Amino acid sequence: METRDVLQVGTELKSPEFSYIIKSVLEQGSFGITYLASAKMIAHGPLGDIETEAKVVIKEFYMQGLSSRCSDGSVSGSSGSLVTNYRKEFRREAEKLSKMHHENIVKVFEVFDANGTTYYVMQYIEGMSLDEYIISNGHLAEREASEYLAAIAEALCYMHSKNMLHLDLKPKNIMRRNDGKLFLIDFGLSKHYDSNGEPESSISVGLGTPGYAPIEQGYIDDSKTFTATLDIYSMGATYYKMLTGQTPPNASNVLNDQGKKLREALTGSSEKAISLVLKMMSPLKVSRPQNVEEVLALLGRDAIKGGEEEKNRKIEEERKRADERTQLLEAERIRKMEEERKLKEEAEREAAEEQKRKRNKRILLIGGCVALLAIIGGVIWYVSSPNDIQPVNQPAKQAGGEKIGANSNVPGAVDLGLSVKWASCNVGATKPEEYGGYYGWADPTGTKTSPNDNEYPSANPPSNISGTEYDIARAKRGGNWRLPTHAEQQELADKCTWTWTTYNGVEGMKVTGPNGNSIFLPAAGGRCGTDVYKAGAYGFYWSGTLYERSDGAYFMSFYSNGVHGWNNNWARSNGLPVRPVVE
Repeated sequence: METRDVLQVGTELKSPEFSYIIKSVLEQGSFGITYLASAKMIAHGPLGDIETEAKVVIKEFYMQGLSSRCSDGSVSGSSGSLVTNYRKEFRREAEKLSKMHHENIVKVFEVFDANGTTYYVMQYIEGMSLDEYIISNGHLAEREASEYLAAIAEALCYMHSKNMLHLDLKPKNIMRRNDGKLFLIDFGLSKHYDSNGEPESSISVGLGTPGYAPIEQGYIDDSKTFTATLDIYSMGATYYKMLTGQTPPNASNVLNDQGKKLREALTGSSEKAISLVLKMMSPLKVSRPQNVEEVLALLGRDAIKGGEEEKNRKIEEERKRADERTQLLEAERIRKMEEERKLKEEAEREAAEEQKRKRNKRILLIGGCVALLAIIGGVIWYVSSPNDIQPVNQPAKQAGGEKIGANSNVPGAVDLGLSVKWASCNVGATKPEEYGGYYGWADPTGTKTSPNDNEYPSANPPSNISGTEYDIARAKRGGNWRLPTHAEQQELADKCTWTWTTYNGVEGMKVTGPNGNSIFLPAAGGRCGTDVYKAGAYGFYWSGTLYERSDGAYFMSFYSNGVHGWNNNWARSNGLPVRPVVE
């Protein structure tokens, strides 16, 4: 395509709701240009708003040969009725598609006018077209092709129930997401009919794509009739392409040789699959299945669904194995970091001992009184050197001058200058340096140690248990105490200063808020089964937020080099400490 015909990369499109930036050109056809774009959106949350970006696909109405692009990006062209009618149809179909809600049909977000033309915005699907997938594999195994045919049929069945024909079904108009799920994406020729079978616009039925369109689609003069057999022929041709890897012959050739070449190309497929292709691609529409339900019955819907369930089971097993490998790699990484920390500490201790021995030799050379005074001075220096964390409710100040104090209305709550106040000690502890209890996620009893995540509390837990009946902080502390959310832990990480220190003989993190107040988080480690590990070296603290793409839950982690981070796949049955919050 000529670059002057398309919007340039970096162009900003604005609708009444969103702002879009053009990233690349995906495709250009007779009636439009398709772009990959990023959308600037505001995500609204209970604690505030976050500006984010999402990938989308934008289709622009642009008729080749009649439209032209101006230097400012706007579209000009014929003012005749042809362009006007097709543009109206473009908008009408976008609005109709936005009301289509099926798992195998791409979602349409909005339609708007700009640059003298019309645009509609669709869901972006990470993957490739079904045509590209077929080419990359040569052809598809019959089981996989039949599963995909069933998914396509289910989507068409839904469309037909809404009185809509697709009219251009083919592998290039179907996207395959990386997880194998199919989506119908291009509805440029689709046509709506009312409940009486009357078309809702005057635009005629399009010719479709050679090889995928039946003979009657090229000369049909009764476009006022809802004819499901048009899409059924295209569906059969798509099944043929999946099974053979070959582009289907034109419908006129199928008519002339009575399907002989179709059967020859399908050699190696089962008789059931061959028979289904020949029936759907019959030149006579009366010989085809008259609706998609008949196709599903011939295909064997239950068998296909059974295959899908087996496929999904294998995918889930592989995901769990991948999660286990990830956890093992993470454990090994943590182990190596721990070994490096210990080696570094040992080297520092040896260096300190060497310095001490040299200092003692010098002290012994000085007279008794001077030596005694020096030793006394050293003791005074050592005793007065920094343990700069003071327990909550003590009036003393830290070395930096900041106070650690409780809110007068909520005992034990420390105001760090954040959206919530943080407790001065862990659940199950009475002092900042105490580890407290180790609790499974969503176990309000604090007693479960089973490795089965489904017991915490079920196979489908709430996405956020903070403040609910499953919240251990609410169960143990009462009142308005609760688990922090993932966002509140992230706020603690981003807006506070973290310092590794020793408080009352316990190692952990001093966390200082924007207002100068601090809390101490002991490096309490975690519990796996009944064993506690990494205590004194690492800190892990539960949030109340379930990780959205696995069975794990978000938690906060830190270790001695001052880095704090997030692990989004921690098993809910592992026992971790809890530092509660209050409004």
